Amino acid sequence: MAIITYDDDCSICTKFAKIIRYIVGRETKVVNMSNPMILEEGIARIGHLQYWKSFHVVKGNKWYSESEAITELMRLLPLGKLMGQVAEAYPVKKFLTLLLHAFQRKRKHECKI
Repeated sequence: MAIITYDDDCSICTKFAKIIRYIVGRETKVVNMSNPMILEEGIARIGHLQYWKSFHVVKGNKWYSESEAITELMRLLPLGKLMGQVAEAYPVKKFLTLLLHAFQRKRKHECKI
């Protein structure tokens, strides 16, 4: 089962999690990054700064962050195989990464991280 992490101290992240939880249904867990079980493993695998920088997708023992997380997230959506291929196309991936960075700047300003 895949896991998507989010920061529940951030209103942007919490809204994102609610939407994603609805779309992915029960096949994927959407987990708060402060959850001790996921927190310890995440920091051990990708480091403290990277862990709190963005949402992550965890599949098996592999942690995906930033643009890789976007692609993996797309694969978890309905029509996942197609969505993953679309997300890997350069212009789409570039746009989605820019969008992610815009949300990260807003989150940094809002959440004081």
